[in-house]
Amino acid sequence: MFSKSILSTILKALPRDQIQKYVGQHGSDRWRKSFKTWYHLVAMLTAQFSGVNSLRELEVLFSGHGSHRYHPFRARIRLDPGE
Repeated sequence: MFSKSILSTILKALPRDQIQKYVGQHGSDRWRKSFKTWYHLVAMLTAQFSGVNSLRELEVLFSGHGSHRYHPFRARIRLDPGE
């Protein structure tokens, strides 16, 4: 049975159109390669709510939930692209 996560409920409450407006105004996605500002925000919120202390811990958190990944984090997240 599928149930919404707390994070998805919080993300749904964010005014995504307003965030996109600010992204456009400030050009934060201008030089991006693949990681959009929205996905960066989701990663930062996940880190904050889960209490991780480092990027390595965040990588382990995302990698450990592979079957539960959704669109922005479908691929394996790695700090070292050479791994």
